[in-house]
Amino acid sequence: MANLKELPSLLRAVDSNRRQSVRDAAEIVELAPALQITPSEGYLKLRAAYKGIVEAAEIQRNLLRASARLVSTLIAQKEAEATTSKGLKKRHSAVAVLNSLDSSLPQWPDIEPPPLCGAIPVNECYIIAPGQQVAACVSRPRDQDARWILATVFKFDKDKYTVDDIMEESAASVLPAQTKNRHILSRKNVIPLPMWAPIPGLPNTFFLASSTVLALYPQTTCFYPAKVFEPPTQERPSYLVHFDDDDYEDGRVRHQVVPVRYVVAYRGKKR
Repeated sequence: MANLKELPSLLRAVDSNRRQSVRDAAEIVELAPALQITPSEGYLKLRAAYKGIVEAAEIQRNLLRASARLVSTLIAQKEAEATTSKGLKKRHSAVAVLNSLDSSLPQWPDIEPPPLCGAIPVNECYIIAPGQQVAACVSRPRDQDARWILATVFKFDKDKYTVDDIMEESAASVLPAQTKNRHILSRKNVIPLPMWAPIPGLPNTFFLASSTVLALYPQTTCFYPAKVFEPPTQERPSYLVHFDDDDYEDGRVRHQVVPVRYVVAYRGKKR
């Protein structure tokens, strides 16, 4: 789960990078006289200085995107923690909720796996059963990006699903059903999660490397777009994925481990 304490370090890194860019720009100005005296050597230094500014700008962009993602996640968590009952003083953290869930899947024993085994999709007529976990798009009209959360189907009626935020499910024992923050969504905004794990190595049962997917970000209950770096293997039965704008502060690519249960086909912004 995102931590507010991470934000100051990100912002300090942004400021440090900005200061370095200022120094690089000053160096370029100082190189101007050298171009008239030793053009070849001056141009080499100028090229190196410009290259440094470009690299610093890339790092700055990644840092700012990481900061924006963190702030967005913190806002979503804050909204999820809003008190909806006088008897509920504080909602469970996403970490506690995820720790209470079983991310493992039973392995389908046959070489002809059914829908919802790994990456195998269901047909358009499939009705998700009550109690089944899903990825649910709960974006509001003013949201620029789709917001997908981990949820549980409550019912299906009149071609729409009613789903419960999994965070609220964790408080079911103290939260009256009539006060739950339920969402009524169309079919296209509800994606069933895998129910079985395929036999490793079976063709067309896992999302391939470079595939764009929706994956549950570690220690949160939200799904984000990601690219598959490596599908599951016998030794590592989970995906390695790279989330958008989720690189390390120094620009290195960060790969996250996500269980098969929490990786589904990507769907773009809700229309």
